[in-house]
Amino acid sequence: ANIQREEVVSRTKFDVSRRGDWWPAFNRNVAAPMESVQPTQIEYTVSPTLKTDVALLQDKLEKILRDSITKWRPTTRTVWNRYVTVKLRKLLPGLEKAAWSNNLFVSSEHINQLSQTLSSHKMCGFTQNFAFTKTDEIVEAVRATGVHTNENPDVEFALAVYIHPFVCSVLSVWVYVTSLTLRR
Repeated sequence: ANIQREEVVSRTKFDVSRRGDWWPAFNRNVAAPMESVQPTQIEYTVSPTLKTDVALLQDKLEKILRDSITKWRPTTRTVWNRYVTVKLRKLLPGLEKAAWSNNLFVSSEHINQLSQTLSSHKMCGFTQNFAFTKTDEIVEAVRATGVHTNENPDVEFALAVYIHPFVCSVLSVWVYVTSLTLRR
């Protein structure tokens, strides 16, 4: 135990062998406790993440984001392009796979999938990847992209969410959000 009278921490002497500054907490009369407070063995159980739960969360998150974007545009109508949404949904699993293989370049297949849309629409958007913690954080990150601020009267939006499950309920969330305007 520290028995020094010094109150300034920087002047504290840390030579614990000096009896005038430090008094042993345990000695011949008082033995140190022999039992550890830690368990002798820690068991971790690896629980699989249920795909049905992931699918429900994916649908719920997509609906929350769609409703949020609509709410952020109170003075204008928000039109959703379902055709492009389906295409984006198909692309997101490939992005997860590319992230794990350290392939940082968009594959030609990805561009080919979007080529028909890009020939008819101007497309402005983002893909985002998150570790799932809170829905609110994902909503705020999507809002920060500013995609919803497009005020073109003919603008349409596409939004897709993909959640990739890992063991022990670790989830990788991918969001693809874009605004689309027809080329003239």
